[in-house]
Amino acid sequence: MKRFICCLFLAIAFLFTVSKTGLAQNSANESPQDQVMRDLLSEVRLLRQDLRKLSTTTYRAHTMIERLRIQQSQVNRLMTELSNVRGQLASIKSGRLEMKEQIKDLQRRWDAGTIPEAELITAKSALADMDQREPDLTVKESELAGQLIIERTNLDALYKRLDDIEQELLSITQDDDKRTKRNQ
Repeated sequence: MKRFICCLFLAIAFLFTVSKTGLAQNSANESPQDQVMRDLLSEVRLLRQDLRKLSTTTYRAHTMIERLRIQQSQVNRLMTELSNVRGQLASIKSGRLEMKEQIKDLQRRWDAGTIPEAELITAKSALADMDQREPDLTVKESELAGQLIIERTNLDALYKRLDDIEQELLSITQDDDKRTKRNQ
């Protein structure tokens, strides 16, 4: 029995030694495969990161483009309004000079008794309306010009942010190109 236990112990020790050298040989044999698998896993992780960055940056770019469109339409609307107000002001200024001359003529004709007083009163009322509208339009012109400056500044800031996003996209593709060249 002692002999049997001794033989069994030696057999177990032999198997243990043989299996350890076999495992060592297997790990030595699989080491390049393990390295390849680790490299592939690392590459997949980097691709996931790049894809995540790319999709996030693309979403931000699309959002920024929509904001740019909205801001550009706001700037265009303000420019149109400002142009209209300036046109009205120019019309009032030129119309006022004509109206003053017309009132002088109407006053002479009324003094002579050739026209009714209502015509003169109507002309004076039109001049008073022009005199009243001009300051309002001047204030509106100033407000619109100020708003336009602010909106153009916002538009410029959005363009800068879009440029930053474009640079970020370029850096992602450049990093990917560098990695591809390095792995080849």
